[in-house]
Amino acid sequence: MRDGPAWTQLPTHTPPSCPFDTMVGELDALSQQLAKQGLLSIPEFRSAAPTVSALVDLASSPGLALSATRDVPSHQSLPINQSHGFSLSNMLVDFVTMGMPALHTTLERLTAAWAVFNLIRWRMCRSKEAFDALPPHYRPTRIQQSVSYPAWIDPIPWPDARDKVITHLPPSQYTRFRTMLHETYAIRAWSRPLYECLKRSDNGHWTLAPAFIQHLHDLNNVALTQKAVDEFPFLADVVNIVPSSEAYAATTDSGDIHADNNYVPLFA
Repeated sequence: MRDGPAWTQLPTHTPPSCPFDTMVGELDALSQQLAKQGLLSIPEFRSAAPTVSALVDLASSPGLALSATRDVPSHQSLPINQSHGFSLSNMLVDFVTMGMPALHTTLERLTAAWAVFNLIRWRMCRSKEAFDALPPHYRPTRIQQSVSYPAWIDPIPWPDARDKVITHLPPSQYTRFRTMLHETYAIRAWSRPLYECLKRSDNGHWTLAPAFIQHLHDLNNVALTQKAVDEFPFLADVVNIVPSSEAYAATTDSGDIHADNNYVPLFA
C-alpha cells in the first residue's frame, strides 16, 4: 500500500491484453499533454454525468456503430482536437464499442459509459474532486492499490469481485473471462420508458438522467447470470446472481419511446 490520501493512489496497470487496456494506456499517456494544454478543465469533466450524445447517435442509427474489429486507435486518432479540445462523448463511444464489443443494447452501453466516465475522469484529472465523484463501489480496493493488473478489471462493479479476478484468474483465461462477463452481465429492468435514461443538458447535449444515475448507483440493480459462477466458481458470494423470479434486461431493448423536449427517442 502506497502512502498518501486515497485520491492520489492511482492504480497501475499491466501491459495491454485487449483494446480496452490499450485505450486506457493511451489516455494515461495523453493526460499530461492535455493538462499542459489546459483541456482537463473543460465542462465535460466538471459535470455530474457524461455527455452521451455519440452513443445516442449509435442507438438511433445502428448502422453507424463502430466495428468491433476496427484497429485500436493510435494517439493521433484519439478524440482530441487542438482547436476544439477533448471529446468525452466520442471517447465513450470508442471504449464501449471497441473496448466492450459484446455490449449491444442501449441500456448496457449507457451503463458501461457511466462506469468508464467516472473511472477515466479520475485517471485523467487526478484530483480529489474526481475521486470523490466516483461511486463508492468503483473506488479501488487495497489490492488494486498494491499490485499491477489489467485495466479492463476496473469497470467490474463489485469490489470483492475485482480482487478475486486479480488474485485468482490466470492470464491465460483473461479473454474467456471478459467474454463471459459481457455475455452474462445483466441490469435490473428499468421500470421507466427507455428514453427516460437520458435528458438534455443546458448546452443541448444528451446526458444521463438523474434517476438513471441513481439506478446505477445501487449495486442491487446489476448482476451476472448463473452461468458466470458455473464457469468461474471464485465469483460465488462476490457478485449478484440474477434470481430466476426477477426481471433483468440482459440482451434486448424494450419500452415505448416518445419524443419530448427533454428526452430522446432512441428508436424512432
